[in-house]
Amino acid sequence: MLPALLRSLVTTQPPRSKSRLALSNPDLSDSEDEDQDIDMLGPAIFRLPPKVFARILDFALTGSDPSDSEVVEQVLPLLTVCSEWCEAAIPALYASPPLRGPQTFAHFIRILSLSAAPNSTSFFEYHPLVEALNIEGPAADNIEMGDLETALGLCPNLRSFRLASCLHISSKIVQSLADYAPHLTALSLEGCPVGDGYISDLILGCPNLTSVNLSATNVSFASFEALLTGLQSLESLTLDGMQPAEVEQESSRPRRSSFIGSPPPPTTRRVFVAQKGTISHKLSYVSLSGSKPSEKDLKNLAMRAPNLKTLVLSGCENLTDNHVVSFLDQLAIPRQTATPHTIQLECLDLDGCHLLTSVTPGKISSIFAGVSKLGPIDPPTHDKPTNMLDLIDGIGRLKFMTLSPLKSLGLSATEVDADSIRTLIRECGALVEVRLDGCDLISGTFIESVAQDCWALMEAEREEARLLRQKKLAVAAASSSAVDMARKGSLASRLPVPVNKRSTVVVIGGVSTPPSSPHQTVSSGVSAMSSPPSKSTMPYDWCRLIGPIAMKRVATFEGTF
Repeated sequence: MLPALLRSLVTTQPPRSKSRLALSNPDLSDSEDEDQDIDMLGPAIFRLPPKVFARILDFALTGSDPSDSEVVEQVLPLLTVCSEWCEAAIPALYASPPLRGPQTFAHFIRILSLSAAPNSTSFFEYHPLVEALNIEGPAADNIEMGDLETALGLCPNLRSFRLASCLHISSKIVQSLADYAPHLTALSLEGCPVGDGYISDLILGCPNLTSVNLSATNVSFASFEALLTGLQSLESLTLDGMQPAEVEQESSRPRRSSFIGSPPPPTTRRVFVAQKGTISHKLSYVSLSGSKPSEKDLKNLAMRAPNLKTLVLSGCENLTDNHVVSFLDQLAIPRQTATPHTIQLECLDLDGCHLLTSVTPGKISSIFAGVSKLGPIDPPTHDKPTNMLDLIDGIGRLKFMTLSPLKSLGLSATEVDADSIRTLIRECGALVEVRLDGCDLISGTFIESVAQDCWALMEAEREEARLLRQKKLAVAAASSSAVDMARKGSLASRLPVPVNKRSTVVVIGGVSTPPSSPHQTVSSGVSAMSSPPSKSTMPYDWCRLIGPIAMKRVATFEGTF
């Protein structure tokens, strides 16, 4: 006779409530009387409806790293409780399976193959459950192109695919994604040697992509316009380290045939042709850090992505003032749309672009000074009187006229001066952070003294957060000790507490003194062990203006720098 637990897993009939076992009962007897006792005395959580438990499990695993061993250890015990919990835990585990190494990946493919076979005897259909594949580290070191193609063909509902630093694959992986993953929404091939050859296939085969990361690859700016115009659902585009356009020679390697019933790959190459005037309205984040864009590339970006909110150009060594001017001029061009168009750029990262001068902050000031305000504040009228003090910001400008959306600006290691920064802050009233690390022309000015005050304020906030965490830990430790004492019973609570007879030396003011009492030994010893850490000094060349108070101090400064 099989135990009640195994019988509940292999039965063909709907499992009864008495097959649910309480973890507090180690006896897996087949007695129906004992099963009934378990139903009556077991915790209420074992009687949860399957849909409710599935929702709880999905919420618990949301946001966790699937490759983390702790997540797997938390899910696997749930598979052995009852059939209902197993049916809810299996989809949560296979939605983003943890692939730790090549052997795990091979075993994963074997399970999917058995599940997708026509005469499969698997207890579950595993292959439709896979929605995300995250292959990195040891799993990506020895993986082969054919295994990747087989895995993609076995996952018809794949939504997210990430392959990191796999140096022995080719651009054919892009074509495989286009052939077998039409529902893909997130793609990351960071550090993989893929090029421009199959980008058109990717655009046509995966039109629902919302996030694309092709950093540190061989993809060049030759595919930049196609990515901007072809993926209309694109929201985030990361192309760090992209090089200028070059012609790439693709090797004609035969594709590996697959035994699964997937549609055959196309026999001819598909080429995407960008239509004139196509605009990506949803694109809000673009990162080109460490790349070498031309003025035409940035102008094309401003034209194709008018609703851009974050642009990262840090470390672009060829970036000059002309690049920034061309981008901002194109971004400020009014467009004929149903709703009034305004610049929405909130974050501009130009850190490390050492060729930039004071022309760049001057251009930013002139562009963002005339941005129309589309918020809830309306100008006062004769029938709606308003207190004028509520309509004036801290610098003295009318809020209902203009308001710059720019909140964060990075100009570290550039040749900007203090006067241009003051003008920039005056015109861009929404700024909350300006990074000026390593700017030689800012050193020794009033702006640097304000930045030092910002550092001191940050250190004070960190110390306050540290003390708050210690207080919470102390409260938790006190509550747990009280619970332990209550569990020991009244007899244990009356037992004498042993006192450590060893003499403890307490260091006070650099002088070693013996304790005068046991209480002083304990308290002084704790204070000596948990002495406050020394405050960190401000790093060299650190110069950042953070917060509205710092912005107001610089904007209202009337002296000379």
